[in-house]
Amino acid sequence: MKKIIIITVAVVACLVTLSVLLWLNRTPTQNNTTVKPMDNAMHTGAVVRAFGLDKPYSPYNQQNLIKQLDYLKELGASDSRANAEIDMTVNDDFVRLSLERSLTPTLILEPPQSASGNVYNLMYAYAQRVATRFNGKVDYYQLGNEASGVAIKPGFPGNKVTDYDETKYLQLKDMLKGLSDGVRAGDSDAQRIISSNWLGVGVMDRLISDKVDFEIFLWVSIKIILKL
Repeated sequence: MKKIIIITVAVVACLVTLSVLLWLNRTPTQNNTTVKPMDNAMHTGAVVRAFGLDKPYSPYNQQNLIKQLDYLKELGASDSRANAEIDMTVNDDFVRLSLERSLTPTLILEPPQSASGNVYNLMYAYAQRVATRFNGKVDYYQLGNEASGVAIKPGFPGNKVTDYDETKYLQLKDMLKGLSDGVRAGDSDAQRIISSNWLGVGVMDRLISDKVDFEIFLWVSIKIILKL
């Protein structure tokens, strides 16, 4: 008997990642700023990597980045997405090369591994520096990646507010709030994305009640369909 296996993947690195961005009908509470809503067009895109394509920890090669962005354009994508690197010249290349191909760039802001000290202040300064550098060029900033997963209690699904470890949640909140406020300080028009994965959506209500501002909620999942 002929067996057909159909696998559908909706992950950060797939073409449809940004099509699951959901506009939340709300405006930021800070600075009396009104942020323009997303357009009604479907956004499609994928993550590109500046490092590690040839082998882990390989040095930056601009040609690798160019190839990835060219592939995106050939596939008909509208958006590109990449981690903000410590080396700002790499981020400069990503943004410039994306815009040259009419791809809307999104930068993912994740805490530098060497960061220590007051979490809010560190994240604020980091996000402000990046957003100021790319003011008017980058419309979207993702605050961390699948952030909800880091605070879920072991064995809990994450769909309830009570499923989260209190100490870890407070650290997560300070990190996301610092990134959020820093982006707003650096670019008053940029939109901020917070992502969660699988069932880890219970934390979102608490983040909202704790005044962590964002405009877009990104939900990431993997869907596998087997047809035998």
